Amino acid sequence: MKEAAAEAEAEEAAKEKPSVTVTQQEEPSHFEKLKASREFQAFKQSFTKNVDGLRSNLNDIVEKNTP
Repeated sequence: MKEAAAEAEAEEAAKEKPSVTVTQQEEPSHFEKLKASREFQAFKQSFTKNVDGLRSNLNDIVEKNTP
């Protein structure tokens, strides 16, 4: 019985107190900043294009036996 009364008091107290949530924004890591940079985006695009070309050339060598 005492537990139920204490529980009811705790619930009532929780209702009376306003709930405030403070979130702290984290600063982006060095890696995240780097990935977001214009230079990295240009590098990534160029790298992907060149890797795709290399993949195509290697597939031709393997599948078609072309030099």
